[in-house]
Amino acid sequence: MCDLPIPLSFIHTLPPPHHDVSLGDLLAHHVTDNRPNSTLLDYLPNTNTPALLHPSDLMRPPLLHRDVHSFVSSFSLPCALGPGDRVMVALPTSPENALALLALATYHTVVPVNVSCTARELHEDAARLHVKALMICSDAEHTLRARDLKEKLGCHIIYMIPRGTGPSALFDMKLMD
Repeated sequence: MCDLPIPLSFIHTLPPPHHDVSLGDLLAHHVTDNRPNSTLLDYLPNTNTPALLHPSDLMRPPLLHRDVHSFVSSFSLPCALGPGDRVMVALPTSPENALALLALATYHTVVPVNVSCTARELHEDAARLHVKALMICSDAEHTLRARDLKEKLGCHIIYMIPRGTGPSALFDMKLMD
């Protein structure tokens, strides 16, 4: 049984709005103005229930919500980027991709793209959106001409390296030399 609260269930306990306050203003006040949550991390559950499974390797244990919370709370890119910096993600569909998007979105602005895009499309989008980093698997480096992108835009290239054992979705990172 999941012990997660129902989102916004507290609205049933709110007093009716004053006659000169709209319902939208009342909700905004209670949802955004008075809530202790400030980042995406504050909304991640910290329970022992499964969060991510590996669809092609069911022998691997699932990644639990508490493990996702722990991974995201200690997440740090191997390069210095700020909260508003854009990180383009070109990864295949996988549990690692899901965790990467969640962790990146907690601290940065994420630009997910189709890993099957052409190098030209990727480069045009990266330039237009002023990305500071690109996260890829090493096998996509040649196809996406990642080294050219690094030299042209000066952005960091980050390799996402899936862990082959243990719970699904965990990964390590390495910067392109």
